[in-house]
Amino acid sequence: MTEDANRNHAQPMGQIIIKQCGFEACGPLNQYGPAVRDHYLIHYIVSGKGTFTSEMGRVTLSAGQGFLILPDQVTVYQADAAQPWVYGWVGYAGHDAARLTKQAGLSKENPVFSAGPAELIFDILKTMTDESSKLHMGHMSALGGFFRLLPYIEQRAPCES
Repeated sequence: MTEDANRNHAQPMGQIIIKQCGFEACGPLNQYGPAVRDHYLIHYIVSGKGTFTSEMGRVTLSAGQGFLILPDQVTVYQADAAQPWVYGWVGYAGHDAARLTKQAGLSKENPVFSAGPAELIFDILKTMTDESSKLHMGHMSALGGFFRLLPYIEQRAPCES
C-alpha cells in the first residue's frame, strides 16, 4: 500500500481570520444596507423572519435558515414587521475563505441555506460571540466555533429560496 493510501484525504483547514461575530434581536422592519463588505459574512436566523436581497433577487427567510454575503457584494436585509428576526453572524476572510465557503455549498448563486439543529447552532454562535469578547485568546475560540459551524451548513446547503 502506498503512503498516499494511508493518509486522511481531508483538506487542511488553511488560513481563516474571524473578522466579526455577534447577535442581534432586530426591531420591526429594521434594515441593514445597502452595504458592501470586504469579507465573507454568514447570518443564521434563530427566530422570526425577514428578507435578504442581493443581485440574485429577494428571498424571505425564517428561523433555521441563513444566508451568505460575499466580499464586495451589495446586499440589503430587513426584519419582518410582525415577526422581526433574531440572528447570529460570523464574518471571515483569509487565504482559504473562498474554498471553505464553496466546500460548504455556498456561493453567489446559492447564498441561502437551511441548517439545524437550531439550538446547537445558536450555542456555537453564542459561545463564539461571548468568548471572543471576553477571553485573551478569544479569536482562537471564535475560529474553533467557525469550524464547528461549517459542517452543519455543508450538510444542508443549498436550499431552495
